[in-house]
Amino acid sequence: RLVCAELINILNKVCQENGIDASSLYSVEDVPYSMMEKYETLRDIKEWVLRLYGQLLSRLEFVRFHPSLSKATQMAVTFIQKNYHQDISLTDVAAHAGVSPSYLSRLFKEECGVGFAEYMNRTRIKHAKWYIEQGEYKLSEVVSRVGFNNYNYFFKVFKKMEGVTPLEYEKTCGHTG
Repeated sequence: RLVCAELINILNKVCQENGIDASSLYSVEDVPYSMMEKYETLRDIKEWVLRLYGQLLSRLEFVRFHPSLSKATQMAVTFIQKNYHQDISLTDVAAHAGVSPSYLSRLFKEECGVGFAEYMNRTRIKHAKWYIEQGEYKLSEVVSRVGFNNYNYFFKVFKKMEGVTPLEYEKTCGHTG
């Protein structure tokens, strides 16, 4: 528990140093220090901490490479990074950012260089790869954990972005379904 508390302290410090709202990394029900009490097994705590740090790394990567993003795009990216595992739409993200879907779509394309749907898919595939690399979940579980509603669509997007199927990627990680 002391190690976990220290990891949370480090995460909060890195967020503060990089202008990232640490609360944006936590789920609504997460209260960082009490979460350690909520989880019963070391595996649960490990998954939670790794998820937090994965989100932090995604945010750091984006903040460092795109410091000139508009406020609406920053809010959209933050919302996507926090909610990629849910069924969210451009309309949901635009509402969160306080702009119209068409405006956000244009802004996103201009500032991020890719459209909203592609950004969502890239985010989800990046997290899917991480889950596959960990080897703790079946592919069918990974699909739903990263927000894809359709197993076949996930395979198609993964293959297009990575050049291999999720099954082939899983094998390169030394895991088998």
